[in-house]
Amino acid sequence: MIRLRGARGRVLPLLTVVACAVLAAAACVLVVDADGETGHPCDGERDRCLPGYSCVEGICREDPSTGVLLCGSCPKGEKCDHRTGRCVDVCEASVCPTGHGCEPGGECEPLDEGLGSICETDQDCAGAVPGCSTDPDDPGRVLCACFKPAHSDTGVCLGLPSRFEDCESCGDARCVQESFSYAGSVTLCVPGGFRTCAEGQAHCADHEHESWCTLFAWETDPGVYRPGEYMKPMIPLGVLPACVSSAEESPLEPGDECDSDDPLACGTGLCLPAGEGKSVCTHPCRRDIICREVAEGRCVLAPVDNYHGGARIYETTHVCGTEPTLGRSCTVGRGSRCGTDAPYCVIGLEDTGVCTRPCRDNADCSLAQGFECHPRTASCL
Repeated sequence: MIRLRGARGRVLPLLTVVACAVLAAAACVLVVDADGETGHPCDGERDRCLPGYSCVEGICREDPSTGVLLCGSCPKGEKCDHRTGRCVDVCEASVCPTGHGCEPGGECEPLDEGLGSICETDQDCAGAVPGCSTDPDDPGRVLCACFKPAHSDTGVCLGLPSRFEDCESCGDARCVQESFSYAGSVTLCVPGGFRTCAEGQAHCADHEHESWCTLFAWETDPGVYRPGEYMKPMIPLGVLPACVSSAEESPLEPGDECDSDDPLACGTGLCLPAGEGKSVCTHPCRRDIICREVAEGRCVLAPVDNYHGGARIYETTHVCGTEPTLGRSCTVGRGSRCGTDAPYCVIGLEDTGVCTRPCRDNADCSLAQGFECHPRTASCL
């Protein structure tokens, strides 16, 4: 299906491409419907889809990795939202720098306290939401916690309602639902301008503030302890895909080859194995299409590690990388056949080398393919 839109995204019914040319002053833009059933046919080699769309199995589908800018100029108090191509409230469309936030109708401003302010420990977030607790053992209605982006010593204060979907506990703050690790979704109280990005880098697009889609971890969370350490879970959280300010000293983009000993060289702070002894800068994902320029373009369940308080902690979540290699045979000490989802080569149950990943329980492994968490090695076998 082919539609025509004016500069503000309004559908112009019953007009043709010729009519759009005549009405040049209306700043018409031709948009291909991205629905998989009614999408415009395309040729994968020549990729006849419009910007913001990719040719997938002969059909043009929306490509969240690029962001589509169809707004033209926006009126005062509004800004182009790259996710939708529409002019919306300036705060709603903004991805504020880390440690900044905004109110409806306002620009991004530094935050000295409260949600979104810079923190080092959970205690720094006391009072971020009225009446919130910083004690995971007694979270009250809202637990205020310090979430830290990959390989960073500082983070931002966020609120975690104890009851899922209890948005009223966030008060005047924004309330969002987002995926945590591999376990499911959790409710968050966040400041204006804080953007989650499970759908990829496009959700961090803001021409005024450059950001990267990375993973934020809560170091107190029992969901991110080291393999082999079994604790009683208090709140089922893990790592959160969200946007972080770009650092000038991080020159590498997703898809660039990187050194695993220097993950901060990646703008995302995530440098993960990509097979053949190489590593690649990557980012969180939910679908393969978000990953087309990273490694082999696959969105896979994989182990990610981080450092908090001197301890190396692991979690399993979806990131862009190579095709799945869990269970593939390999040679211990070399492991070059192992990819992003299972980067370690260990002696398996058949006394031969297999590619695997760390685990705490079976949820970290691909049960549907017959893999379980082996307690002796804390690995999926």
